[in-house]
Amino acid sequence: MEYIRLTPIAAESLGVRSLSFYVETPDVNVVVDPGVSLGKRFSRPPHVEEYRALKRLRERLNYFVEKADVLTISHYHFDHFTPIGILDYVWTWNEPSVAQELYRGKVILAKDAKNNINYNQRRRGSIFVKNVENLVKKLEFADGKCFEFGKTKLIFSCPVPHGEDGTRLGWVLMLLIEHADERVVFTSDVQGPVSSSALEQIIKWKPQVVVLGGPPTYLSDVKSSQSSIQQAFKNMELLAEVCDVLIVDHHLLRDENWSSFLSAVYDKAESSSHCVLTVAEYLGVDNSPLECRRKSLWSESPPPEDFVKWCRMPYGKRKSTPPPID
Repeated sequence: MEYIRLTPIAAESLGVRSLSFYVETPDVNVVVDPGVSLGKRFSRPPHVEEYRALKRLRERLNYFVEKADVLTISHYHFDHFTPIGILDYVWTWNEPSVAQELYRGKVILAKDAKNNINYNQRRRGSIFVKNVENLVKKLEFADGKCFEFGKTKLIFSCPVPHGEDGTRLGWVLMLLIEHADERVVFTSDVQGPVSSSALEQIIKWKPQVVVLGGPPTYLSDVKSSQSSIQQAFKNMELLAEVCDVLIVDHHLLRDENWSSFLSAVYDKAESSSHCVLTVAEYLGVDNSPLECRRKSLWSESPPPEDFVKWCRMPYGKRKSTPPPID
């Protein structure tokens, strides 16, 4: 694209939970979903390599946020925004003073923290709003709204399901960034999409590029039904036919067999002379998903003893003590 430049910041294919992007247009610089985190998995703590990736990508996020004018927040999960006032080295590598500077003087366009939101996100969102409102240049709930910066438009969807219709995970905002005839859509955690309403909105926007969080196949029959996952891939096949580029990452790459699930999506894209890429592939680097390999990492690449000792510390002490990762 000539006017909209995309730079991925963090994602599962780079080693952490995230789907954060830096977007430059002639009018405005935007960071989409400024969050990075690790997650619970396999009844094992994250491997030292996961913490190395988390620290590196947290620093990368801080760098791009400093360059940005606007930060957008699709919903209040810690892999999509950075909370304020929390010291946490276990899951987010979040330091309160750094988090404050992340938002200072920025324009924040965020998911409504009171409406169309589940309990956990309402609680996190209300705390975030309280802590950030005196730091930022502007904070506005963006649900269903359009914001113009020169000739660039940031158009937010109305809330759509965080996965399948009726999910307890709540709702998220999708985002269309448009300049001239160029259109990029960030779908956040629509997980495919599964929901027909999310799919219809994406198609209506007619984007050339769509950033997708694929379905959570690793939760099949646990938190996601087989039927919803199958529907997600059918919808991804449709998008692969009508959109020039699909950037597929996030939940799907928490499954070590992620690429095998995409075979039909790849075929549909190829038949239309389109392409499907992970975030890492878009950056031109090797895929390095780590969470899905946590068990094998612990068995095949045992961490140093000082890191193992840190993992055995009481949880509260670990949260306030950086892990020894050098």
